[in-house]
Amino acid sequence: AYVDAGWDDPPAIRIKDPEGQVTRASLPKLPESFPAKHLIEPQLVEFPAADGQRAYGQLFVPEDPTGCSVIFPHGGPRRAMLPGFHYYDTYSVLYELNQYLASHGCVVLSVDYRGGIMHGYDFRNAPGRGGTSASEYRDILGGVNFLRARLDVDPDEMAIHGLSWGGYIASLAVARNSDIFRVSFDIAGVHDAAIAEIDGLTSPIMVVHGDDDRNVDFKDSVDLAQALATRRPETKFVQRAYPNEMHEIYMTHEHLVDTYNGGAQFLLDHLPKVGS
Repeated sequence: AYVDAGWDDPPAIRIKDPEGQVTRASLPKLPESFPAKHLIEPQLVEFPAADGQRAYGQLFVPEDPTGCSVIFPHGGPRRAMLPGFHYYDTYSVLYELNQYLASHGCVVLSVDYRGGIMHGYDFRNAPGRGGTSASEYRDILGGVNFLRARLDVDPDEMAIHGLSWGGYIASLAVARNSDIFRVSFDIAGVHDAAIAEIDGLTSPIMVVHGDDDRNVDFKDSVDLAQALATRRPETKFVQRAYPNEMHEIYMTHEHLVDTYNGGAQFLLDHLPKVGS
């Protein structure tokens, strides 16, 4: 018995008999309403970062793109996304969010930036990551150029979202480049970098955080809220704080659904070129 998944098939227990026949266990049961036929098979892609280094990702191309696009940096950073449902439950939820955004006509690029796994020692230990000089952001800008080169992407209709390390990148992105990113959705990110460049943050941003986060101090989101109120009061800022909730906002199913539904709608509401 083992756990298996695919791009249109969520993680489930499989049983292989001595003859090699594989069957799906009865639990967990996949509901009849699960939209497998509407999911998009992600493409593995490579592209140059802003400094010429190689970056990697998974590209979700909708059947009928409307021009909007979304960049998603994973958390970690010592992790990587997959072209399908992930073995890590939170990343499966984020994969579903990317599928949902693509279902509304947005081309979605999940960026496996430097510092992550599965691309070798040098990539995993690339210099200048995080608080030193945020070198991984060059991979995000490379993703921007990669998307802008596509005929199905409007360069003025781009969003970004992420959780944890990805949340830090999502807030930094609109602080540095509100000229690129129309809107940002940030779950439990570290915000020192965004606060340092807060004067450039003009795009709408939504921040979600649990006040019992053991990975990223909840005060990080409080500090960002105060910095925006003081120095950028005209910037649209939406904050959701969940009492007794932890880093990945999954202590209750209600919190999980509320977070991802609210964040998705916030992104879509600020991307005019979105399908119904």
